[in-house]
Amino acid sequence: MVDKRVSILTSSLKLLLQIHHVSHATLEKDLDWRAGTISRLLSGRTKLTLRHVVLLLRAIQVRPDEFSDMTFPMSSRVRKKPKRRSLLHGSGSWDDLLDF
Repeated sequence: MVDKRVSILTSSLKLLLQIHHVSHATLEKDLDWRAGTISRLLSGRTKLTLRHVVLLLRAIQVRPDEFSDMTFPMSSRVRKKPKRRSLLHGSGSWDDLLDF
């Protein structure tokens, strides 16, 4: 079974290739890849790696951060938890003890 995130990546890559009107054959020639490589990557028959994604994006002149924003909108990204305050610094009970 293909991981959901990989499925989202491949769907976004397929959409970008359509938007940019770039054929698999043209990209494969530009990247010096064997015929059918892109189809195998996008179908899940060949494992898609970060290197593949970066090479494809570079070939169609799309910045990785733009692709990331398009593929994983901010609302679906993991949000960082706010930093926890130190138990010794900034808490009322300890502040009283530290005042001399």
